[in-house]
Amino acid sequence: MGSLTPENEIELRRLGKKMGKDVGRALIERDKASKAEAHIHKMINDLNILERARTTINPFNEDARLVWSDGHTLEETINELRVRIKKTEARG
Repeated sequence: MGSLTPENEIELRRLGKKMGKDVGRALIERDKASKAEAHIHKMINDLNILERARTTINPFNEDARLVWSDGHTLEETINELRVRIKKTEARG
């Protein structure tokens, strides 16, 4: 087996740096994906809590205008959260 020439050594270093950058990018992308997945799970959990609250607070839907302090109804909040989950999953 021959020894490395200076040109080969330079090429190996360049390839090593490129591979290191590629691995770094892949790790960043994996981290972003896991954060997005965790965010989706949190939104789904929030949605489940709100839907349970809706049936507990208002089982016969007599007052569909149950309003939060921000002016949104419980139904509007649930629907908005459903839309956000779908958009996040679509990006995902």
